[in-house]
Amino acid sequence: TPHELCRRSDVVFTQTPGSDVVLETRWLRPHATVIASGSDQPTKQELPVDLVASATYVADLVKQTSRVGELRPALAAGVMTEADVHAELGDVVTGAKPGRVGDEMIVVDLTGTGAQD
Repeated sequence: TPHELCRRSDVVFTQTPGSDVVLETRWLRPHATVIASGSDQPTKQELPVDLVASATYVADLVKQTSRVGELRPALAAGVMTEADVHAELGDVVTGAKPGRVGDEMIVVDLTGTGAQD
C-alpha cells in the first residue's frame, strides 16, 4: 500500500496531475525527503499543507511554486508565507543555503524550469 511504502522509504517521489493529496504526513519517516514534481497547474495538489508547512521546504522557483506548485495551497490555507521557504534549489546547489543539516523532513517542490530541467 502507499502507506506501507512511505513508512519504509527515506525518499518519496510524487508525480501526479491530480488535485487530491497522494499521501499523509503521518505515513512518512521523520527524516524523509519528499520530491513533488507532478504536472503543475493552479489546481494541482499532491501533498498535504501540514507536510509542506512543517518540513524544510525547497522550491525550484518560489515565483512558480507559489502559483502552480505545492506552496500555493499552503499559502492559501495561511499556514505558510513566502518568507517560510527555506531556499530555492539553485541556492542549495551553489551552496548559498544548506540542504540537509540534520534529520529533518524535507520537501522539494519542482514545477519545472528550463535551466534546471
